[in-house]
Amino acid sequence: MASGVSVAAERESIQRQGKELQSAAEKGKSKLKALGSDGLLAKLYSQDKTSSAFQIFAQSTMRELCKSYRQLNATLSTSDRLSSEGKALLDNVKQLLSGKDAKLFAEAGLKLDRHTGDIKFDENKFVEKAISDPAGIRKLLLDKKYLGPAVSQVVDGILNQSTDYFFNQAYRQQSVDLYA
Repeated sequence: MASGVSVAAERESIQRQGKELQSAAEKGKSKLKALGSDGLLAKLYSQDKTSSAFQIFAQSTMRELCKSYRQLNATLSTSDRLSSEGKALLDNVKQLLSGKDAKLFAEAGLKLDRHTGDIKFDENKFVEKAISDPAGIRKLLLDKKYLGPAVSQVVDGILNQSTDYFFNQAYRQQSVDLYA
């Protein structure tokens, strides 16, 4: 009976963590709509990249993007059952912020906290950069292989898999065995 209880507890834990990850991804997806090639940020940029509307919306969008990323990072970093796929979900985003373009992101007020994996966002620096270099901000947020598309790819990857996909095979197998 004790093993039945522990298996049930494991299944419940996996389901809870899977739902938390899905929930974080769903919230992120709704916030990322502005970053598509036909999203509002791209439209504001094409209409008047020097307008305060573009600058304010870019700042708000970046704040929400960072919030979504932090939620995903918190959910993933607290799970003790992630598979290698689960552990690697945010690697591309982290590489962007700490790799060859780290200086560009830092100039725009974005840095990766190497201890927590969170994105630090200096809104004042970001606004200054949006005023002085709107094309640079557009690039960091919208261009392929930069922040907006990278986070979107993570979110889409999570939403396109079953809730337990990103957990260790042993835990997934326990979950399957319980239904057999």
